[in-house]
Amino acid sequence: MLRSLRFYYRFLVHLITRRYRQIFLLSIFFLVLLITVRFLSISFFPDIFSQVTAKINKASFNEGVVGSVSTLNPVYASTLAEEEINSLVFRGLTRIDDDGSVVLDLAESFERESPTKYIFTLKRDLYWHDGQEITSDDVVHTIKLTQNPNPPSPFASNFKGVKVTKIDNYTVEFILNEALSPFIQNTTLGIVPEHISLEKYRPIGSGDFKVTNIFEDKIVLESDYLNLAFKLYKNKEDALLSMKLGEIDGLGGLSFFELNELSAWPNLKIFSSNLAQRQIVLFMNLNDDLLKERRFRQLLSKATSKELVTQILPGFSLIISETSLPLKSWADNSFKNPIQFDIDEAKKDLDALGWKLDGEIRKNSEEELNITITTTQDPELDRVLDRIKDNWAALGIKVEVLKLESTELREKAIPERDFQVLLSVQQLGVDPDQYSIWHSSQINDGNITGLQSDKIDKILEDGRKIFKREERKDSYAKFNRILADEAPAIFLYYPKYFWIVNKKIENIKLRNLILTSDRFKNISEWKINKVNIFN
Repeated sequence: MLRSLRFYYRFLVHLITRRYRQIFLLSIFFLVLLITVRFLSISFFPDIFSQVTAKINKASFNEGVVGSVSTLNPVYASTLAEEEINSLVFRGLTRIDDDGSVVLDLAESFERESPTKYIFTLKRDLYWHDGQEITSDDVVHTIKLTQNPNPPSPFASNFKGVKVTKIDNYTVEFILNEALSPFIQNTTLGIVPEHISLEKYRPIGSGDFKVTNIFEDKIVLESDYLNLAFKLYKNKEDALLSMKLGEIDGLGGLSFFELNELSAWPNLKIFSSNLAQRQIVLFMNLNDDLLKERRFRQLLSKATSKELVTQILPGFSLIISETSLPLKSWADNSFKNPIQFDIDEAKKDLDALGWKLDGEIRKNSEEELNITITTTQDPELDRVLDRIKDNWAALGIKVEVLKLESTELREKAIPERDFQVLLSVQQLGVDPDQYSIWHSSQINDGNITGLQSDKIDKILEDGRKIFKREERKDSYAKFNRILADEAPAIFLYYPKYFWIVNKKIENIKLRNLILTSDRFKNISEWKINKVNIFN
Protein backbone atom coordinates (compact mmCIF):
# COMPACT_ATOMS: atom_id res chain seq x y z
CA MET A 1 0.00 0.00 0.00
CA LEU A 2 2.75 2.42 1.01
CA ARG A 3 4.71 1.50 -2.11
CA SER A 4 1.67 2.32 -4.27
CA LEU A 5 1.27 5.78 -2.67
CA ARG A 6 4.95 6.56 -3.29
CA PHE A 7 4.55 5.55 -6.91
CA TYR A 8 1.58 7.88 -7.48
CA TYR A 9 3.30 10.73 -5.68
CA ARG A 10 6.43 10.41 -7.88
CA PHE A 11 4.25 10.15 -10.96
CA LEU A 12 2.42 13.43 -10.14
CA VAL A 13 5.67 15.22 -9.38
CA HIS A 14 7.02 14.13 -12.72
CA LEU A 15 3.81 15.13 -14.49
CA ILE A 16 3.81 18.69 -13.10
CA THR A 17 6.76 20.29 -14.84
CA ARG A 18 8.52 23.30 -13.43
CA ARG A 19 6.34 25.65 -15.57
CA TYR A 20 3.05 24.17 -14.40
CA ARG A 21 4.32 24.06 -10.84
CA GLN A 22 4.82 27.86 -10.95
CA ILE A 23 1.30 28.43 -12.27
CA PHE A 24 -0.08 26.19 -9.54
CA LEU A 25 1.82 28.03 -6.81
CA LEU A 26 0.73 31.45 -8.17
CA SER A 27 -2.89 30.32 -8.11
CA ILE A 28 -2.53 29.25 -4.48
CA PHE A 29 -0.90 32.62 -3.68
CA PHE A 30 -3.69 34.72 -5.21
CA LEU A 31 -6.36 32.60 -3.54
CA VAL A 32 -4.74 33.17 -0.15
CA LEU A 33 -4.38 36.89 -0.95
CA LEU A 34 -8.08 37.22 -1.87
CA ILE A 35 -9.16 35.52 1.35
CA THR A 36 -6.80 37.74 3.38
CA VAL A 37 -8.05 40.96 1.73
CA ARG A 38 -11.65 40.03 2.38
CA PHE A 39 -10.89 39.18 6.02
CA LEU A 40 -9.01 42.44 6.59
CA SER A 41 -11.74 44.45 4.80
CA ILE A 42 -14.48 43.03 6.96
CA SER A 43 -12.47 43.27 10.18
CA PHE A 44 -10.79 46.66 9.84
CA PHE A 45 -12.65 48.55 7.10
CA PRO A 46 -16.28 47.40 7.43
CA ASP A 47 -17.82 50.64 6.09
CA ILE A 48 -15.65 50.73 2.99
CA PHE A 49 -16.22 47.03 2.37
CA SER A 50 -19.98 47.35 2.72
CA GLN A 51 -20.00 50.30 0.31
CA VAL A 52 -17.98 48.41 -2.27
CA THR A 53 -20.04 45.25 -2.01
CA ALA A 54 -23.27 47.27 -2.12
CA LYS A 55 -22.05 48.94 -5.29
CA ILE A 56 -21.18 45.63 -6.92
CA ASN A 57 -24.32 43.92 -5.65
CA LYS A 58 -26.76 46.71 -6.57
CA ALA A 59 -29.65 45.38 -8.61
CA SER A 60 -30.53 46.77 -12.03
CA PHE A 61 -33.81 47.33 -13.83
CA ASN A 62 -34.19 48.36 -17.47
CA GLU A 63 -37.47 50.03 -18.45
CA GLY A 64 -38.43 50.46 -22.08
CA VAL A 65 -39.91 53.82 -23.06
CA VAL A 66 -41.43 54.74 -26.41
CA GLY A 67 -40.77 58.40 -27.05
CA SER A 68 -38.09 61.03 -26.91
CA VAL A 69 -36.34 62.80 -24.07
CA SER A 70 -34.90 66.18 -24.94
CA THR A 71 -34.76 67.64 -21.43
CA LEU A 72 -34.31 66.42 -17.88
CA ASN A 73 -35.64 69.63 -16.40
CA PRO A 74 -39.19 69.35 -14.98
CA VAL A 75 -39.90 72.99 -15.87
CA TYR A 76 -39.69 72.14 -19.57
CA ALA A 77 -40.88 68.51 -19.59
CA SER A 78 -43.47 68.00 -22.31
CA THR A 79 -43.39 64.31 -23.26
CA LEU A 80 -44.62 61.44 -21.09
CA ALA A 81 -41.11 59.95 -21.00
CA GLU A 82 -39.68 63.25 -19.73
CA GLU A 83 -42.37 63.58 -17.07
CA GLU A 84 -41.81 60.02 -15.80
CA ILE A 85 -38.04 60.31 -15.51
CA ASN A 86 -38.18 63.79 -13.99
CA SER A 87 -40.64 62.58 -11.35
CA LEU A 88 -37.99 60.19 -10.01
CA VAL A 89 -35.18 62.74 -9.98
CA PHE A 90 -36.92 65.92 -8.80
CA ARG A 91 -39.32 66.72 -5.96
CA GLY A 92 -41.90 69.48 -5.65
CA LEU A 93 -43.12 71.49 -2.72
CA THR A 94 -46.01 69.02 -2.74
CA ARG A 95 -46.85 65.72 -4.42
CA ILE A 96 -49.90 63.71 -5.41
CA ASP A 97 -50.87 60.98 -2.92
CA ASP A 98 -52.43 57.61 -3.78
CA ASP A 99 -55.97 58.95 -3.33
CA GLY A 100 -55.34 61.91 -5.64
CA SER A 101 -55.02 64.47 -2.84
CA VAL A 102 -52.09 66.90 -2.65
CA VAL A 103 -49.71 66.29 0.26
CA LEU A 104 -46.47 67.93 1.42
CA ASP A 105 -43.10 66.93 -0.03
CA LEU A 106 -40.19 69.41 0.13
CA ALA A 107 -42.46 71.73 2.09
CA GLU A 108 -42.85 71.21 5.82
CA SER A 109 -46.08 73.20 5.87
CA PHE A 110 -48.13 75.75 3.99
CA GLU A 111 -50.68 78.31 5.04
CA ARG A 112 -53.29 80.13 2.99
CA GLU A 113 -53.34 83.52 4.67
CA SER A 114 -56.00 84.83 2.28
CA PRO A 115 -57.74 83.58 -0.89
CA THR A 116 -54.77 84.91 -2.91
CA LYS A 117 -51.83 84.52 -0.52
CA TYR A 118 -49.94 81.29 0.28
CA ILE A 119 -46.94 80.87 2.57
CA PHE A 120 -44.78 77.73 2.16
CA THR A 121 -42.15 76.66 4.69
CA LEU A 122 -39.42 74.27 3.53
CA LYS A 123 -38.13 71.34 5.52
CA ARG A 124 -34.64 71.81 6.96
CA ASP A 125 -31.58 69.75 6.01
CA LEU A 126 -32.68 68.96 2.46
CA TYR A 127 -29.91 68.71 -0.12
CA TRP A 128 -29.41 68.49 -3.85
CA HIS A 129 -27.58 65.51 -5.28
CA ASP A 130 -24.40 67.61 -5.47
CA GLY A 131 -24.52 68.33 -1.73
CA GLN A 132 -25.81 71.91 -1.75
CA GLU A 133 -28.72 72.76 0.54
CA ILE A 134 -32.21 73.33 -0.86
CA THR A 135 -33.49 76.82 0.00
CA SER A 136 -36.17 79.33 -0.91
CA ASP A 137 -33.92 80.67 -3.67
CA ASP A 138 -34.43 77.41 -5.57
CA VAL A 139 -38.21 77.68 -5.33
CA VAL A 140 -38.26 81.30 -6.54
CA HIS A 141 -35.83 80.40 -9.34
CA THR A 142 -38.06 77.51 -10.53
CA ILE A 143 -41.28 79.54 -10.61
CA LYS A 144 -39.60 82.40 -12.47
CA LEU A 145 -38.31 79.93 -15.07
CA THR A 146 -41.90 78.93 -15.83
CA GLN A 147 -42.81 82.61 -16.24
CA ASN A 148 -39.91 83.37 -18.57
CA PRO A 149 -41.12 83.07 -22.20
CA ASN A 150 -37.66 82.21 -23.50
CA PRO A 151 -37.53 79.25 -23.46
CA PRO A 152 -41.28 78.66 -22.97
CA SER A 153 -42.48 76.28 -20.27
CA PRO A 154 -45.56 74.02 -20.59
CA PHE A 155 -46.40 75.15 -17.04
CA ALA A 156 -46.42 78.88 -17.78
CA SER A 157 -50.22 79.14 -17.40
CA ASN A 158 -50.04 77.57 -13.91
CA PHE A 159 -48.03 80.50 -12.58
CA LYS A 160 -49.18 83.32 -14.87
CA GLY A 161 -49.47 86.51 -12.86
CA VAL A 162 -48.24 84.79 -9.67
CA LYS A 163 -45.78 86.84 -7.61
CA VAL A 164 -43.28 84.64 -5.78
CA THR A 165 -41.06 86.12 -3.06
CA LYS A 166 -38.38 84.78 -0.74
CA ILE A 167 -39.21 85.65 2.90
CA ASP A 168 -36.15 83.90 4.34
CA ASN A 169 -34.00 80.88 3.46
CA TYR A 170 -36.84 78.47 4.17
CA THR A 171 -40.00 80.52 3.58
CA VAL A 172 -41.62 81.47 0.26
CA GLU A 173 -44.66 83.64 -0.41
CA PHE A 174 -47.01 83.25 -3.38
CA ILE A 175 -49.47 86.02 -4.24
CA LEU A 176 -52.09 85.27 -6.92
CA ASN A 177 -53.99 87.77 -9.04
CA GLU A 178 -57.27 86.15 -8.00
CA ALA A 179 -58.49 83.32 -5.79
CA LEU A 180 -57.79 79.91 -7.29
CA SER A 181 -58.62 76.87 -5.18
CA PRO A 182 -56.81 74.38 -7.53
CA PHE A 183 -53.55 76.40 -7.18
CA ILE A 184 -52.12 74.00 -4.61
CA GLN A 185 -51.98 71.30 -7.31
CA ASN A 186 -49.57 73.49 -9.31
CA THR A 187 -47.01 73.27 -6.51
CA THR A 188 -46.33 69.63 -7.36
CA LEU A 189 -43.97 70.91 -10.09
CA GLY A 190 -40.41 69.65 -9.58
CA ILE A 191 -38.09 72.26 -8.07
CA VAL A 192 -34.71 72.80 -9.81
CA PRO A 193 -31.52 74.24 -8.24
CA GLU A 194 -30.74 77.91 -8.69
CA HIS A 195 -26.97 77.30 -8.74
CA ILE A 196 -27.24 75.29 -11.99
CA SER A 197 -27.74 77.77 -14.83
CA LEU A 198 -29.62 76.88 -18.01
CA GLU A 199 -26.48 77.66 -20.02
CA LYS A 200 -24.51 74.99 -18.14
CA TYR A 201 -27.48 72.89 -17.09
CA ARG A 202 -27.15 69.38 -15.79
CA PRO A 203 -29.90 67.40 -14.06
CA ILE A 204 -29.17 67.82 -10.35
CA GLY A 205 -32.27 66.83 -8.40
CA SER A 206 -33.35 65.94 -4.88
CA GLY A 207 -35.37 62.74 -5.44
CA ASP A 208 -34.51 59.15 -4.58
CA PHE A 209 -32.76 58.76 -7.95
CA LYS A 210 -29.94 60.80 -9.45
CA VAL A 211 -28.90 60.89 -13.10
CA THR A 212 -25.58 59.12 -13.66
CA ASN A 213 -25.41 58.81 -17.46
CA ILE A 214 -27.21 60.24 -20.47
CA PHE A 215 -26.85 58.50 -23.82
CA GLU A 216 -28.69 59.03 -27.08
CA ASP A 217 -30.86 55.96 -26.51
CA LYS A 218 -30.61 55.46 -22.75
CA ILE A 219 -30.80 57.43 -19.51
CA VAL A 220 -29.35 55.83 -16.39
CA LEU A 221 -30.51 56.71 -12.88
CA GLU A 222 -29.12 55.45 -9.59
CA SER A 223 -30.42 55.24 -6.05
CA ASP A 224 -28.97 53.70 -2.91
CA TYR A 225 -30.55 50.38 -3.80
CA LEU A 226 -31.03 50.22 -7.58
CA ASN A 227 -29.64 51.13 -10.98
CA LEU A 228 -32.61 52.16 -13.12
CA ALA A 229 -32.12 52.58 -16.87
CA PHE A 230 -34.71 53.98 -19.27
CA LYS A 231 -34.07 52.67 -22.78
CA LEU A 232 -35.66 54.86 -25.44
CA TYR A 233 -37.36 53.49 -28.56
CA LYS A 234 -38.83 55.28 -31.56
CA ASN A 235 -41.79 52.89 -31.81
CA LYS A 236 -43.53 50.11 -29.90
CA GLU A 237 -42.44 47.45 -32.39
CA ASP A 238 -38.77 47.94 -31.48
CA ALA A 239 -39.60 48.06 -27.76
CA LEU A 240 -41.66 44.85 -27.96
CA LEU A 241 -38.80 43.09 -29.75
CA SER A 242 -36.37 44.16 -27.01
CA MET A 243 -38.79 42.83 -24.40
CA LYS A 244 -38.89 39.46 -26.15
CA LEU A 245 -35.09 39.37 -26.39
CA GLY A 246 -34.70 40.13 -22.69
CA GLU A 247 -32.92 43.43 -23.30
CA ILE A 248 -35.38 45.27 -21.05
CA ASP A 249 -37.19 44.19 -17.90
CA GLY A 250 -40.35 46.28 -18.19
CA LEU A 251 -42.49 48.00 -20.80
CA GLY A 252 -45.55 50.13 -20.03
CA GLY A 253 -48.22 51.94 -21.98
CA LEU A 254 -49.16 48.89 -24.00
CA SER A 255 -52.62 48.31 -25.33
CA PHE A 256 -54.54 45.19 -24.41
CA PHE A 257 -54.10 43.91 -27.94
CA GLU A 258 -50.33 44.38 -27.93
CA LEU A 259 -50.19 42.16 -24.85
CA ASN A 260 -51.27 39.16 -26.91
CA GLU A 261 -47.80 38.92 -28.39
CA LEU A 262 -46.23 38.64 -24.94
CA SER A 263 -48.87 36.94 -22.79
CA ALA A 264 -47.64 33.46 -23.70
CA TRP A 265 -44.03 34.17 -22.68
CA PRO A 266 -43.46 32.28 -19.39
CA ASN A 267 -40.92 34.74 -17.96
CA LEU A 268 -43.22 37.78 -18.20
CA LYS A 269 -46.02 39.04 -15.96
CA ILE A 270 -48.80 41.49 -16.87
CA PHE A 271 -49.81 44.27 -14.47
CA SER A 272 -52.86 46.46 -15.03
CA SER A 273 -54.41 49.47 -13.33
CA ASN A 274 -57.21 51.94 -13.86
CA LEU A 275 -56.03 55.36 -15.02
CA ALA A 276 -57.79 57.86 -12.78
CA GLN A 277 -56.93 60.90 -14.90
CA ARG A 278 -57.92 59.65 -18.33
CA GLN A 279 -61.26 59.04 -19.99
CA ILE A 280 -62.40 57.72 -23.33
CA VAL A 281 -64.90 60.32 -24.56
CA LEU A 282 -67.10 61.08 -27.57
CA PHE A 283 -66.98 64.86 -28.05
CA MET A 284 -69.69 66.61 -30.05
CA ASN A 285 -68.92 69.69 -32.15
CA LEU A 286 -71.69 72.07 -31.12
CA ASN A 287 -71.03 74.27 -34.16
CA ASP A 288 -72.27 71.43 -36.38
CA ASP A 289 -75.80 71.91 -37.77
CA LEU A 290 -76.98 68.55 -36.38
CA LEU A 291 -75.22 68.64 -33.05
CA LYS A 292 -76.07 72.18 -32.05
CA GLU A 293 -79.54 70.75 -31.27
CA ARG A 294 -79.38 69.64 -27.61
CA ARG A 295 -82.17 67.08 -28.01
CA PHE A 296 -80.23 65.43 -30.83
CA ARG A 297 -77.10 65.17 -28.63
CA GLN A 298 -79.19 63.66 -25.85
CA LEU A 299 -80.68 60.97 -28.11
CA LEU A 300 -77.19 59.98 -29.27
CA SER A 301 -76.31 59.46 -25.61
CA LYS A 302 -79.47 57.36 -25.16
CA ALA A 303 -78.42 55.25 -28.15
CA THR A 304 -74.93 54.48 -26.78
CA SER A 305 -74.61 51.38 -24.62
CA LYS A 306 -71.71 52.00 -22.26
CA GLU A 307 -72.13 48.49 -20.84
CA LEU A 308 -71.45 47.09 -24.29
CA VAL A 309 -68.49 49.41 -24.86
CA THR A 310 -66.82 48.43 -21.58
CA GLN A 311 -66.78 44.76 -22.62
CA ILE A 312 -64.19 45.34 -25.33
CA LEU A 313 -61.30 43.91 -23.28
CA PRO A 314 -61.95 40.22 -22.44
CA GLY A 315 -61.01 39.44 -18.86
CA PHE A 316 -60.77 43.07 -17.75
CA SER A 317 -63.61 45.11 -16.29
CA LEU A 318 -63.58 48.73 -17.40
CA ILE A 319 -65.17 51.37 -15.17
CA ILE A 320 -67.95 53.38 -16.81
CA SER A 321 -67.64 57.16 -16.48
CA GLU A 322 -70.78 59.19 -15.88
CA THR A 323 -69.15 62.62 -15.56
CA SER A 324 -66.14 64.62 -16.67
CA LEU A 325 -64.51 64.20 -13.25
CA PRO A 326 -61.44 62.02 -12.63
CA LEU A 327 -61.96 58.53 -11.23
CA LYS A 328 -62.48 58.36 -7.45
CA SER A 329 -62.34 62.14 -7.19
CA TRP A 330 -62.90 63.59 -3.72
CA ALA A 331 -65.58 65.68 -5.45
CA ASP A 332 -67.59 62.41 -5.60
CA ASN A 333 -68.18 60.07 -8.53
CA SER A 334 -71.54 58.80 -7.28
CA PHE A 335 -73.42 60.93 -9.82
CA LYS A 336 -75.61 58.86 -12.13
CA ASN A 337 -76.32 60.45 -15.50
CA PRO A 338 -80.12 60.57 -15.95
CA ILE A 339 -79.66 59.95 -19.69
CA GLN A 340 -79.17 56.19 -19.85
CA PHE A 341 -79.19 53.70 -22.71
CA ASP A 342 -82.68 53.44 -24.17
CA ILE A 343 -82.76 52.70 -27.90
CA ASP A 344 -86.55 52.90 -28.14
CA GLU A 345 -86.66 56.37 -26.60
CA ALA A 346 -83.89 57.48 -28.97
CA LYS A 347 -85.95 56.30 -31.95
CA LYS A 348 -88.98 58.25 -30.74
CA ASP A 349 -86.82 61.37 -30.37
CA LEU A 350 -85.56 61.01 -33.93
CA ASP A 351 -89.12 60.67 -35.21
CA ALA A 352 -90.11 63.81 -33.32
CA LEU A 353 -87.19 65.71 -34.86
CA GLY A 354 -88.38 64.79 -38.36
CA TRP A 355 -85.91 62.01 -39.13
CA LYS A 356 -88.01 59.17 -40.59
CA LEU A 357 -86.76 55.69 -41.34
CA ASP A 358 -86.46 55.05 -45.08
CA GLY A 359 -85.21 51.50 -45.46
CA GLU A 360 -82.19 51.20 -43.14
CA ILE A 361 -81.29 54.90 -43.06
CA ARG A 362 -83.29 57.81 -41.66
CA LYS A 363 -83.98 60.83 -43.81
CA ASN A 364 -85.69 64.16 -43.51
CA SER A 365 -87.09 66.14 -46.41
CA GLU A 366 -83.64 67.14 -47.59
CA GLU A 367 -80.99 64.57 -46.74
CA GLU A 368 -80.12 61.25 -45.11
CA LEU A 369 -78.90 61.09 -41.54
CA ASN A 370 -75.11 60.80 -41.66
CA ILE A 371 -72.55 61.28 -38.84
CA THR A 372 -68.76 61.16 -39.16
CA ILE A 373 -66.65 60.06 -36.18
CA THR A 374 -63.02 61.23 -36.25
CA THR A 375 -60.40 59.34 -34.27
CA THR A 376 -56.85 58.01 -34.51
CA GLN A 377 -55.30 54.62 -35.27
CA ASP A 378 -55.68 52.51 -32.14
CA PRO A 379 -56.87 48.90 -31.72
CA GLU A 380 -58.80 49.67 -28.52
CA LEU A 381 -60.58 52.67 -30.03
CA ASP A 382 -61.35 50.52 -33.07
CA ARG A 383 -63.37 48.17 -30.88
CA VAL A 384 -65.13 51.08 -29.20
CA LEU A 385 -66.03 52.41 -32.65
CA ASP A 386 -67.50 49.07 -33.67
CA ARG A 387 -69.87 49.10 -30.68
CA ILE A 388 -70.92 52.72 -31.26
CA LYS A 389 -71.50 52.16 -34.98
CA ASP A 390 -73.70 49.15 -34.17
CA ASN A 391 -75.69 51.19 -31.64
CA TRP A 392 -76.22 54.17 -33.92
CA ALA A 393 -76.88 52.03 -37.01
CA ALA A 394 -79.78 50.48 -35.07
CA LEU A 395 -81.30 53.99 -35.01
CA GLY A 396 -80.97 54.33 -38.76
CA ILE A 397 -77.87 56.57 -38.67
CA LYS A 398 -75.24 56.12 -41.35
CA VAL A 399 -71.89 56.28 -39.54
CA GLU A 400 -68.65 57.08 -41.31
CA VAL A 401 -65.21 56.91 -39.67
CA LEU A 402 -62.25 59.19 -40.37
CA LYS A 403 -58.94 57.97 -38.93
CA LEU A 404 -56.08 60.44 -38.66
CA GLU A 405 -52.49 60.15 -37.54
CA SER A 406 -52.15 61.25 -33.91
CA THR A 407 -50.03 64.28 -34.86
CA GLU A 408 -52.58 65.46 -37.43
CA LEU A 409 -55.41 64.98 -34.95
CA ARG A 410 -53.56 66.83 -32.19
CA GLU A 411 -52.07 69.64 -34.29
CA LYS A 412 -54.78 70.26 -36.90
CA ALA A 413 -58.17 68.59 -36.51
CA ILE A 414 -58.70 69.45 -32.84
CA PRO A 415 -57.28 73.02 -32.84
CA GLU A 416 -59.26 73.85 -36.00
CA ARG A 417 -62.37 71.99 -34.69
CA ASP A 418 -62.36 70.03 -37.94
CA PHE A 419 -64.56 67.18 -36.72
CA GLN A 420 -68.23 66.38 -36.24
CA VAL A 421 -67.89 63.77 -33.49
CA LEU A 422 -64.48 63.04 -31.96
CA LEU A 423 -63.54 59.79 -30.21
CA SER A 424 -60.49 60.52 -28.11
CA VAL A 425 -58.70 60.24 -24.77
CA GLN A 426 -59.38 63.12 -22.38
CA GLN A 427 -56.57 63.99 -19.95
CA LEU A 428 -57.88 65.22 -16.58
CA GLY A 429 -56.26 66.97 -13.66
CA VAL A 430 -56.21 65.68 -10.11
CA ASP A 431 -58.36 68.57 -8.94
CA PRO A 432 -62.04 68.45 -10.04
CA ASP A 433 -61.71 71.93 -11.57
CA GLN A 434 -63.16 71.77 -15.11
CA TYR A 435 -62.74 75.41 -16.11
CA SER A 436 -60.28 74.84 -18.97
CA ILE A 437 -62.48 72.12 -20.52
CA TRP A 438 -65.99 73.56 -20.32
CA HIS A 439 -65.94 77.33 -19.62
CA SER A 440 -67.10 79.40 -22.59
CA SER A 441 -63.98 81.58 -22.40
CA GLN A 442 -61.96 78.50 -23.38
CA ILE A 443 -63.70 77.69 -26.69
CA ASN A 444 -60.49 78.51 -28.57
CA ASP A 445 -58.42 76.35 -26.22
CA GLY A 446 -59.50 73.38 -24.12
CA ASN A 447 -63.26 73.65 -24.64
CA ILE A 448 -63.17 71.73 -27.92
CA THR A 449 -66.94 71.16 -28.12
CA GLY A 450 -67.68 74.87 -28.17
CA LEU A 451 -70.13 74.60 -25.25
CA GLN A 452 -71.47 77.94 -24.02
CA SER A 453 -73.59 77.89 -20.89
CA ASP A 454 -74.01 80.77 -18.46
CA LYS A 455 -74.97 78.35 -15.68
CA ILE A 456 -71.90 76.18 -16.18
CA ASP A 457 -69.67 79.26 -16.44
CA LYS A 458 -70.95 80.56 -13.10
CA ILE A 459 -70.48 77.22 -11.33
CA LEU A 460 -66.95 76.79 -12.69
CA GLU A 461 -66.00 80.34 -11.71
CA ASP A 462 -67.36 79.86 -8.19
CA GLY A 463 -65.72 76.45 -7.88
CA ARG A 464 -62.30 78.06 -8.33
CA LYS A 465 -62.94 80.53 -5.51
CA ILE A 466 -64.37 78.14 -2.91
CA PHE A 467 -61.84 76.52 -0.58
CA LYS A 468 -64.02 74.40 1.69
CA ARG A 469 -64.14 70.92 0.22
CA GLU A 470 -67.77 70.21 1.08
CA GLU A 471 -68.89 73.45 -0.58
CA ARG A 472 -66.86 72.62 -3.69
CA LYS A 473 -68.49 69.17 -3.74
CA ASP A 474 -71.91 70.83 -3.88
CA SER A 475 -70.76 73.04 -6.77
CA TYR A 476 -69.52 70.12 -8.84
CA ALA A 477 -72.66 68.11 -8.10
CA LYS A 478 -74.64 70.94 -9.74
CA PHE A 479 -72.10 71.05 -12.56
CA ASN A 480 -72.57 67.33 -13.22
CA ARG A 481 -76.35 67.69 -13.52
CA ILE A 482 -76.24 70.66 -15.92
CA LEU A 483 -73.46 69.17 -18.06
CA ALA A 484 -75.41 65.91 -18.38
CA ASP A 485 -78.43 67.85 -19.59
CA GLU A 486 -76.36 69.81 -22.13
CA ALA A 487 -74.82 66.52 -23.38
CA PRO A 488 -71.84 68.06 -25.20
CA ALA A 489 -70.02 64.74 -24.87
CA ILE A 490 -70.61 61.09 -24.04
CA PHE A 491 -68.26 59.96 -21.27
CA LEU A 492 -67.58 56.28 -21.89
CA TYR A 493 -65.03 54.76 -19.50
CA TYR A 494 -61.71 55.10 -17.69
CA PRO A 495 -59.06 53.14 -19.65
CA LYS A 496 -56.61 50.60 -18.28
CA TYR A 497 -52.85 50.98 -18.08
CA PHE A 498 -50.93 47.81 -18.94
CA TRP A 499 -47.36 47.15 -17.88
CA ILE A 500 -45.45 43.96 -18.62
CA VAL A 501 -42.51 43.04 -16.37
CA ASN A 502 -39.97 40.22 -16.15
CA LYS A 503 -40.96 37.74 -13.44
CA LYS A 504 -37.54 38.06 -11.80
CA ILE A 505 -38.89 41.33 -10.36
CA GLU A 506 -41.01 40.55 -7.31
CA ASN A 507 -43.13 42.51 -4.83
CA ILE A 508 -44.43 45.06 -7.34
CA LYS A 509 -47.61 46.69 -6.02
CA LEU A 510 -49.53 48.49 -8.73
CA ARG A 511 -52.32 50.56 -7.22
CA ASN A 512 -54.79 52.74 -9.12
CA LEU A 513 -52.50 55.03 -11.05
CA ILE A 514 -52.91 58.78 -10.76
CA LEU A 515 -49.80 59.32 -12.90
CA THR A 516 -48.22 56.60 -15.03
CA SER A 517 -44.95 57.14 -13.14
CA ASP A 518 -46.76 55.93 -9.99
CA ARG A 519 -45.91 52.38 -11.09
CA PHE A 520 -42.50 53.04 -9.50
CA LYS A 521 -43.93 54.17 -6.16
CA ASN A 522 -42.90 51.08 -4.20
CA ILE A 523 -39.69 50.55 -6.16
CA SER A 524 -37.61 50.51 -2.95
CA GLU A 525 -39.53 47.37 -1.94
CA TRP A 526 -38.96 45.47 -5.17
CA LYS A 527 -37.04 42.23 -5.00
CA ILE A 528 -34.90 41.51 -8.03
CA ASN A 529 -33.49 38.00 -8.28
CA LYS A 530 -29.77 38.13 -9.04
CA VAL A 531 -26.59 36.25 -8.18
CA ASN A 532 -24.78 37.63 -5.15
CA ILE A 533 -21.07 37.02 -5.67
CA PHE A 534 -20.28 37.52 -1.98
CA ASN A 535 -22.75 34.94 -0.65
